[in-house]
Amino acid sequence: MSDVREIIRDRVKDAVEKKLENIFREFLTKEFVEQKRYRELLAVWLIAHPELYSYPKILEVECHRREYCGVGNIRILEYKTLIAITKQTVKSHESDIIASARSALDTIIKNPSSIDEKITARQIYNSTVNSLGDGIRKYVENQGDTLEFEVGYKSVYIEPAKILSKAAGFILGNTPEVVEYFEKEIMENIRVLSSDAKLTVVILSAYPRIFQGYSFDLGVLDTLRDIVSQGTIHIPETDKWRLREELYKAGLIASADKNIVPPFALDIWKNAVNIRGIISDVPPEVVERVRTILSWRGYDD
Repeated sequence: MSDVREIIRDRVKDAVEKKLENIFREFLTKEFVEQKRYRELLAVWLIAHPELYSYPKILEVECHRREYCGVGNIRILEYKTLIAITKQTVKSHESDIIASARSALDTIIKNPSSIDEKITARQIYNSTVNSLGDGIRKYVENQGDTLEFEVGYKSVYIEPAKILSKAAGFILGNTPEVVEYFEKEIMENIRVLSSDAKLTVVILSAYPRIFQGYSFDLGVLDTLRDIVSQGTIHIPETDKWRLREELYKAGLIASADKNIVPPFALDIWKNAVNIRGIISDVPPEVVERVRTILSWRGYDD
């Protein structure tokens, strides 16, 4: 029975999170994209990103985790403002959020994978809906960052700020005018990157997880250098700290304790070995070796 409750809990949680993300996308599109507040949208993604802690930064935007983001001495986003946005948005869409939980439970009851699922979903239906409503009201009224409720005595914890960051990431990677805006800036920055930084981009592009949006540590560069060189191509070691600074200032990575490629730069990384501005200063044998490695893995676009 506990396993059934956990399955139902996870489905309800997923439904609520997806509803929140859709609500936040609509809000961010209206308030940031339509008003061309792209730097602030980037700050929303950065300051609450679940994998970027401490002092995340990209381009000239630098954030103090759970404090603020700024460009130089100008603050462009306060974390408390971001929390206020999430609370007000959740409050305004309380009925929609509750409806998403109802819909998840209704779907389980109509199309259960077992009789236990159907019976359990019926038994906990009202208590779950009531708990979510109470949780929303407490989240809106209190100082905490977490929306808490129960699904059949199984606790659910959701951080709306992280979902807001995810919604911002989706927009940064899927809204043409936003992608074009940042891509143009990155390509201009690539022109003035050091040859070491361009070499690093080509070598790192041999690691598909990077352009699939996963976080990574620059320590992987040592392993990739060995894979690419295979003992036949000399690839000099470089100062990772300096490279990291170049890459985040160029907009190619967002950097904190970990590094992650921003959504609008994924295609640039995926096609790095074919971008003239990058490979012009990289030894041709390195470029060809990386192209070969990517072809083995099915990424030789």
